[in-house]
Amino acid sequence: MKRGLLAVALAACAHAAPGPVYASHVITMEAGAPKAIVSGPFAVTSINPGSDLELALVMRGSDCATATVWFSYSGGGVAVGAGETLCARTETPRTHAFSGHD
Repeated sequence: MKRGLLAVALAACAHAAPGPVYASHVITMEAGAPKAIVSGPFAVTSINPGSDLELALVMRGSDCATATVWFSYSGGGVAVGAGETLCARTETPRTHAFSGHD
């Protein structure tokens, strides 16, 4: 009986849809220089340390310097849609880790 349940469980795992791919992008930023972080689709679930950080979304292929709407990172996530690029800027030189999944 146990062998039959194990076979069913293994078969279910073999046919399961692949899960998201998790990644972290560690970026060292210069003061006042907007920088492209990641292109979508991608869900940024955390940014560490995340302090003194503003974010913007631009169309993929656009320069981050052309971003017109910037928002302060508040500790929540950021969804970067297909065809978009997440940009970041800071007032002081700092290294941030942007973690999330596709």
